[in-house]
Amino acid sequence: MDQDKQSEWIENTRVLLASLPPDYAASHAEIVAFRHSFQAELAHALQARLNEHIKTAPQDSYEEQHLLATWINRELRLLGLAIKDPKTGRPAIVVVDNQDAQHAKTRFRLQVRDGSGRQIKTLASTRMFDLALMEQYPREEGAASWTDRTGRYKGPRQRPM
Repeated sequence: MDQDKQSEWIENTRVLLASLPPDYAASHAEIVAFRHSFQAELAHALQARLNEHIKTAPQDSYEEQHLLATWINRELRLLGLAIKDPKTGRPAIVVVDNQDAQHAKTRFRLQVRDGSGRQIKTLASTRMFDLALMEQYPREEGAASWTDRTGRYKGPRQRPM
């Protein structure tokens, strides 16, 4: 990005942030809403460009497929985006694996986490398919919820006031 464009973006961001309410909670709510809107627009703007770029990438060997999957996941993570799994609608990553011991051909798969955090592999293809993009959910912090001594879930920890 050239210096003039970057300066313009920074100035526009400062104007937007200067209009926030003075109260922390109200400002936080507006920033979260803006971030969701920005991430949705970013996903929309990059989806077709990413899919076109992927079509030109080599993907004939396991190594090429693995490099491509790693690159896709890294690029999206850097931007706070994820692949939208067409079966579940949840954020996904691309992995490369074999169907089983009898099939030497590798394939791309989407991997999502279900509501309990288990990894589930869904869509599979020997060639990379078109990807739909979405905002990546914020990661769950390990100490963000708690259980009692019996292991029963007690809910999210309270935000300090």
